[in-house]
Amino acid sequence: MLLVCPHCATTNRVAQERLRDEPVCAKCGTALMEARPVDVSDAVFSKFIRATEAPVLVDFWAAWCGPCRQMAPHFAAAAQSLPDVRFVKVDSDEARQASAAYVPGWQGSGAAIGRLVSVRHRGLDDGPARPRAGLSARTERRLPRSGIPIPPPGAAAMSSTLVSSQVAPLRYSASYEHPEPDEGQTQAQIEEQMRKIQEKTYADGGKAIRSVHAKSHGLLVGELRIPVGLAPELAQGIFARPGTLPVVIRLSTVPGDILPDDISTPRGMSVKIIGVDGERLPGTEGDVTQDFIMVNGPSFGKPDAKSFAKNLKLLAATTDKAEGAKQVLSAALRGLEKVVEAVGGQSATLTSLGGHPETNPLGETYYSQVPVLFGEYFGKICVRPVSPSLKALYKEPVDLKDRPDGLRDAVAAYFEEQGGEWELCVQLCTDIAEMPVEDASVVWDETLSPYVPVARIVVGAQASWSDARARAIDDGLAFSPWHGVAAHRPLGGVMRVRREVYKAAQRFRAEKNQRTLSEPKAIGDIAL
Repeated sequence: MLLVCPHCATTNRVAQERLRDEPVCAKCGTALMEARPVDVSDAVFSKFIRATEAPVLVDFWAAWCGPCRQMAPHFAAAAQSLPDVRFVKVDSDEARQASAAYVPGWQGSGAAIGRLVSVRHRGLDDGPARPRAGLSARTERRLPRSGIPIPPPGAAAMSSTLVSSQVAPLRYSASYEHPEPDEGQTQAQIEEQMRKIQEKTYADGGKAIRSVHAKSHGLLVGELRIPVGLAPELAQGIFARPGTLPVVIRLSTVPGDILPDDISTPRGMSVKIIGVDGERLPGTEGDVTQDFIMVNGPSFGKPDAKSFAKNLKLLAATTDKAEGAKQVLSAALRGLEKVVEAVGGQSATLTSLGGHPETNPLGETYYSQVPVLFGEYFGKICVRPVSPSLKALYKEPVDLKDRPDGLRDAVAAYFEEQGGEWELCVQLCTDIAEMPVEDASVVWDETLSPYVPVARIVVGAQASWSDARARAIDDGLAFSPWHGVAAHRPLGGVMRVRREVYKAAQRFRAEKNQRTLSEPKAIGDIAL
């Protein structure tokens, strides 16, 4: 059994038959299974709850709380009666992060509210959580003897909360975001480089295109179906009500210039959901759309906006230059990437520079890479194929030799014959230390929190590309993570600078092309 030290957070493995032999931490010597409550700090709490395999009962208390003081001796007595359960005390005034995450209604000093909740705990309950099963029932038999009543599920219970190693999602806190003092300067630098990219491609082609994801490979319309019966933490924002909404999907590749497809770079998927309700993000008042912008990799290439700004200068300098050299480089990088993948790896750097495998974009899973609010919570979004015909296209090669638009042709060939379905999923944050908001380069561990479906995207057979679609979607629409409702506000430095950067790029397109970019109120507003 794994036991986390309450003092130094070291994970110790202890044979179950030795749990009552007073085991101690191998690193610091602290007792691991004392028959008394132990104090756990904010720094240790998340790992303690996540990795400890013994049942855990937590008392969130405060020095000013009268009922907490009354409960303390009874809590200690219960700990002596249940030596195989970890009894933990958390000072709500000191451990504010843990309290905000696990105590319903906690708002800081003077407002600590707790309750006993039912849980599922590995090794104790193999089935779903049940109010009176497992640890809850065993605790109930002992705590009343000490004068602590056990309430029915959902009732208030002084200051105790029962939690399991399967950690609940964290509620969003503004303390998870840390804007840099010079973030405005970084934003201006990115805007300048993005504009340079657009000016170069405009001068070359006479048409203003996107500064990133300039080339599209599929323009699709379909439906987003939100099911009945989502769990409360999933029924958030636009997913709070079951229903069906129209969507527009744009498949693309990352560069800001229009390149032959054999210069193979990461792929993107932008989804615009039409007809959503809710409080709007600033600047989108009156709109009814929600956009999710995704790329086929789980994390952003750089940790923050400042690092991205430095990298962008190189991209801007190479935009629309030496196409033949880019093709040669792309072929070389693809070969190197195959070597890396052959030994079980993958290089985001190689793929971003043109070494992405020449595969069908329809088989990919697409990720927001950086988090967004998810109602009371926050997390990352992904869209992954569920139709067998789409899943079969994962890593499916596409012959791009002498086919500058080969990816577009592959997408069109698929949707000419059949439709497809994807799941839209959320990965809720459960551990801010392991799943940071501000470091966009961190891949959030799916063993801590898996991606869970909250809706399904259904697209029927259709012509995925035409001149009319290109005018309506490529030229007539703008996609941005800041098009949407407040319940899905983008988070972190990379997302914060995107707000004005995307606006500036969209203004450039509108001005140079003398075309208004407007948000549709209904799918019929898009002249397909």
